[in-house]
Amino acid sequence: MNSRKAKGKAPNSEPDSPRIWKYKSTDLAGLAAFALSIFGYAWYIANWVKGADVQFFPPDQVELRCSEVEANECTAESKVTITASTMSYVNRGDPAYNAVLRREQVEAKFGDKQIVLDWTYFSDISSTSAPQKVATPRVISGGQSESHETRFYPRLSCAGDNCDRSNFLAWSELLKVINQKDSPLKSISMKFLVTLFDSEKRIEKSCVVTIDQGSREQFAKQGAKLFAKTLPCVSTAAKK
Repeated sequence: MNSRKAKGKAPNSEPDSPRIWKYKSTDLAGLAAFALSIFGYAWYIANWVKGADVQFFPPDQVELRCSEVEANECTAESKVTITASTMSYVNRGDPAYNAVLRREQVEAKFGDKQIVLDWTYFSDISSTSAPQKVATPRVISGGQSESHETRFYPRLSCAGDNCDRSNFLAWSELLKVINQKDSPLKSISMKFLVTLFDSEKRIEKSCVVTIDQGSREQFAKQGAKLFAKTLPCVSTAAKK
């Protein structure tokens, strides 16, 4: 009689993977890795779209200064310039996304007269003897900050033979406005305009410079011999 051996099921050489909520742990690990990769790509795309994120902080004080000084006195041809201390920036973008500062300007209103001045020099402190260099574009690295003092001067704007000098305010005219008996100049509204490369958006911040009674008396007493005066510049956002 032929004997028939029962064939049993071959034992599995690999043990079953542990299960979590009826799912294999290896499957859950693969799903987690896939989710992390998707999150990483989404984060990369979000930062790419966001790019550099520059925030500008206006100066806490400004200095009114005449452009030409001889023998510690403003010359008759001297014009009004403004020194901002300091112009501060923070780039909140990732380190890979830098921003380039292209231009700084300031709009200042002296009574009924409004002028626009352009950046001309960078300096370290508000002093006539402080070292200064020509204002040029600066890189604001991602995740970093940048601060400097800027001196703003009027610029001649010409189209053909016609030149616009409306932004040139004589220092003597400023003294007249400040020392008017009926309606002396008590404040100056300023708006700082910042332009970045490859950006259509212009950053604007405003502040108000107060000329108190003591400062007006000093202007009246010293006249052209007072060639520079530092005054607080209070942000309009801080007033709200």
